[in-house]
Amino acid sequence: MHNFDTIIIGGGPSGLQTTHFLSANNLKVALFEKDPGIGMDMVCSGVISKEAFQRFDLLTDSIKGRLKEAGH
Repeated sequence: MHNFDTIIIGGGPSGLQTTHFLSANNLKVALFEKDPGIGMDMVCSGVISKEAFQRFDLLTDSIKGRLKEAGH
């Protein structure tokens, strides 16, 4: 039996970023992805940073649109 502090479902940008952050802060994290590859052939409806693409070597051809500005 394995004990984890948290379980992340989905190996897309948000799941990878969250897993990285939590494990870097000494939490035991399990990441589950239904597809054979992590971070591949994903559909992301959210906004993610350029840092996520660089950190996880994500394919930039998956970008469908770019955010020009955000309100505060």
